[in-house]
Amino acid sequence: MRGTLRITVAVFASALAVLYLGDVFASDTWFYYRVFTKFLLGALASSLKLATLGAGVIFATRAAAGFGAGNEVSTPWRLVACWLGSFFVAQSILSTYQVIFRRTAPLPSAADAALLVGYGCLIAALVSFLRVYRATGFAVGLLPPRRVIGVAVSVPVTALLLLVPIARAEKPVVQRAVNVLFPLLDLTVLSLVGLLLHTLLPMRGGRVFRVWSVMLVAFTLVCAGDMLFAYFSFRAWHHLESLVNLVFLASYAFGAVAAWLQYRALRDAPLLPRPRARMSSRPAVT
Repeated sequence: MRGTLRITVAVFASALAVLYLGDVFASDTWFYYRVFTKFLLGALASSLKLATLGAGVIFATRAAAGFGAGNEVSTPWRLVACWLGSFFVAQSILSTYQVIFRRTAPLPSAADAALLVGYGCLIAALVSFLRVYRATGFAVGLLPPRRVIGVAVSVPVTALLLLVPIARAEKPVVQRAVNVLFPLLDLTVLSLVGLLLHTLLPMRGGRVFRVWSVMLVAFTLVCAGDMLFAYFSFRAWHHLESLVNLVFLASYAFGAVAAWLQYRALRDAPLLPRPRARMSSRPAVT
């Protein structure tokens, strides 16, 4: 049954990719002009984004509850649920403008405020995960100083190269600020996830490392989506909207899968062996 489900999901995801990429490269054909119009593609993407974000909220909340109130790692998972929930609210607002009012949401809007709340919860969650995992007593990895310096230098350099043209675009100051802010937040999140994965390197092959590997894909795609949205808005390439929708949809789907993997890990094997004796009073981490 599980194999059949995987095949079904893979076929559905492939069909969506072909559908939206087809609109990017062949939008002037009869199929997209008469059947899958821009409105229909946007409405479908909005529905699927809400579905994947909602699933992510459910599984992240269940994962937090699965750890139990006495386990320190339940708090960051609740923050992950808050992140996904805030993005759900933001997507609901954007979908209302797109599907009901049939126009693009203003920039900025209430959706951007919800996204900022979500990013705040996400960054807090990642910092909390780093603290908890390094305090468990397991033989987790520590990042060498040169790696810290490399991350600290590469993030602003990348932001400078990618975002300066967007920041200098001939658009209202508020719009430029929003288009630059979210990619910067994405780069911050990617840096934190990279640190977290390095911390968990000794656990590679295990369920914890698998969860965060999938989550890294989700965050990478979110970052790519924000970059594409900002750049396409800067260039006024609105015909590439389907590509942005596809990237964001994939990112939310990977986030939901990561939350599901953590929930399933707790369901199948509630706790890992206890840490070393000197740390035995601490809750185990899965």
